[in-house]
Amino acid sequence: MFPQFGRVITLVVMAILVAMFMWIHVRDRQPRVRLWLFGWASILVHFASAALFSFKLIPEAMFDWTAYTTLVLAAACFFLSVCGESLHPAQRRIALFCLIVGPVLLYWTCLVAGVQNALVYRTGLVFILGAALGLTLCWHEQMSRGERLWSIAVTAALAGVVSWLIGQNPQYGMEFFLSSGFVLTGLNYWRRYRRFSPGVVFTSVSFVCWGMVWPVAESLLTLHVAVPDDSILWDLPKYFVAFGMMVTLFENEREVLRLEIAERKRAEDSAQAANRAKGVFLAIMSHEVRTPMNGILGLADLLLETKLNPEQRDDLKMVKTSAESLLMVINDVLDFSKIEAGKLEFENIPFNLEQSLNETIRSMRFRAHEKGLEVVFKSAPDVPRWITGDAGRLRQVMVNLIGNAIKFTEEGLVLVRVESKGRQDHTCELYFEVADTGIGIPPEKRQLIFEPFTQADDSTARRFGGTGLGLAISARLVALMGGTLAVKAAPSGPGSVFHFNARFGVSTCGASDEVPAPSSHGTGSGTQTTPEARDAVHVLLAEDNAVNQLLAVKLLEKRGYRITVVKNGLEALQALESTRFDLALMDVQMPEMDGLEAKAAIRRVEAARGTHLPIIAMTAHAMKGDEDRCLAAGMDGYVPKPVIPTQLFETIERVCRAAKSAAEDAQGHIEQAVGR
Repeated sequence: MFPQFGRVITLVVMAILVAMFMWIHVRDRQPRVRLWLFGWASILVHFASAALFSFKLIPEAMFDWTAYTTLVLAAACFFLSVCGESLHPAQRRIALFCLIVGPVLLYWTCLVAGVQNALVYRTGLVFILGAALGLTLCWHEQMSRGERLWSIAVTAALAGVVSWLIGQNPQYGMEFFLSSGFVLTGLNYWRRYRRFSPGVVFTSVSFVCWGMVWPVAESLLTLHVAVPDDSILWDLPKYFVAFGMMVTLFENEREVLRLEIAERKRAEDSAQAANRAKGVFLAIMSHEVRTPMNGILGLADLLLETKLNPEQRDDLKMVKTSAESLLMVINDVLDFSKIEAGKLEFENIPFNLEQSLNETIRSMRFRAHEKGLEVVFKSAPDVPRWITGDAGRLRQVMVNLIGNAIKFTEEGLVLVRVESKGRQDHTCELYFEVADTGIGIPPEKRQLIFEPFTQADDSTARRFGGTGLGLAISARLVALMGGTLAVKAAPSGPGSVFHFNARFGVSTCGASDEVPAPSSHGTGSGTQTTPEARDAVHVLLAEDNAVNQLLAVKLLEKRGYRITVVKNGLEALQALESTRFDLALMDVQMPEMDGLEAKAAIRRVEAARGTHLPIIAMTAHAMKGDEDRCLAAGMDGYVPKPVIPTQLFETIERVCRAAKSAAEDAQGHIEQAVGR
């Protein structure tokens, strides 16, 4: 009863093994694992037939036929699993079964049936080896002429040797087919993965050992060494192969994970490089556009202060408006780039909401009045007057929404409303609404308009202009404020209603309801300095652009400053050697020596002399971080282009006051030291 018990145990172990491969296949659905499953299912049938025969449940002939047939099918499945790429398309797999596997099964069937004619087996052997050689030569197009000749010679030699063996015992032919099948599978297994990992090496060697079972058995018989046919020694290679396959699957998952991590790292590096390239591109384009834009806007402001006839004034205003529109496009592109990169930062400072909205609406009323429209503002009584947040970003959203409402409305009005949706602790939720009586937006287009570079209708882009970035930026800004920007149809008549909720802090600031007025884009008055004080200020202007030189000279001379103009950092250093200056306005990007290099050279000279020249960066580098970079490099102030005159003069006077205060403090310390 013991042999039967051992076969049952082996059958159970193999069934568990097949179940494991079935689970792996169901989980991963890999074609290779499916072939492994078919192969081990064939081996399971092999052991099942042995168990059934041990209990006398099937005849010996069926057991003999099933024993080798299942091994042939298993060898074919395993071989296909490691040669899948070279056996595509399906016609090649069919050819393999028809020309090799089928004849081998027929060969074994003849043996089981007791056919005694050696010519039948020799003919089958030659056909099978010839088919294998032919398929190899046809499917491996990259084989060299020497490799082809070597393959033919080896096949002919094998055919001769095995044909002679078949003359003695046709069983040798079947053993040759099985042995070569498993050995070739082991070699191809290694060839497929090509790595010195435990799973690959162990499985490849185990396949070769499985193939060597039959030659070893025949050799032991020749040496009169008796090893029982049902000994577990003959089955060990099978178990080793199964174990090695599972280890290989685990290694493959780790390899796939490693490759995915490496690919993600490459993709991340590529994305970062693309972002850096995009940032460099945007910085260059911003600089190159802002530089001439500074001249256009500045000279337009200067001309508007001269005597012009009404037609000239209107034309010049249109020039300025067009330039400002182009500058808004540049700012929109930069803002969108910052939002996409996640580098947009929000301030959280107290501001007067009603005053901020009133100023925003007041700045938009001129455009509305040109079209005969009214802009009406309504604020609910329970809306907090002082809140904390980013007033500039809220203004940016409202300017976009009100500007769009004015752009797409021909008659009627634009209504701006704000309501409170409740307070909680020190925060509040506010509801903003901008309604117009314009052309309206079809329902199917209401979500599309919040995508970048899109509008509800391409014809509107041709008629009204615009990049399609305003609403996309506004939607993202609102999202960063904790809300969602949406649009709906006007409740009565044509038009649209853009609305959003946003969360703000409730400020306890109540000492004064006034907030500092924002800087104007015109010349404005700004902080004034007496002409006598300005006469003493000698300014060194380092600027390579002729138009910007002219603009800066006109602005500064108009305020009473004395100006010396140089074209680059080298000329600035030369001028400082012969002339004393009270202030330097330094462009950053200049030929021969840029502003930062010139500043560093000036500071080195000052360190030896114990002096300090206030230097203000006046540059078209106006992207996020440029101001911090200039100040960190040792500049005393920063003014972006296009230059806003009030901002320029405020910065000059602030820097000059700070320099004067520092000089007085230093003088006081010297006098105290001398007094001691």
